[in-house]
Amino acid sequence: MSRREFLDAMMQKPIRSFTLLQTFQQHDMDGRGWLSRSEIRAVLLESNVCEPEDVADLTDQVFKEADLNNDGRITFTEFMKALS
Repeated sequence: MSRREFLDAMMQKPIRSFTLLQTFQQHDMDGRGWLSRSEIRAVLLESNVCEPEDVADLTDQVFKEADLNNDGRITFTEFMKALS
């Protein structure tokens, strides 16, 4: 998945004119200030960017690229860096 495809997936709901911060906050379902694997999985499933059986592998790929400090969370800073 390219960065553009990831951004497109993150911005599926409902209006593409959201800022990245608004998009990040929208997908931070529990409001903790970071995206978890389950939140990324939910985005990928909702956006239909891959087959459901491929979501686990794609989630791993997203975390490999975006979770820069390998703490199992994607912060807004990491989110921004991954999409730039």
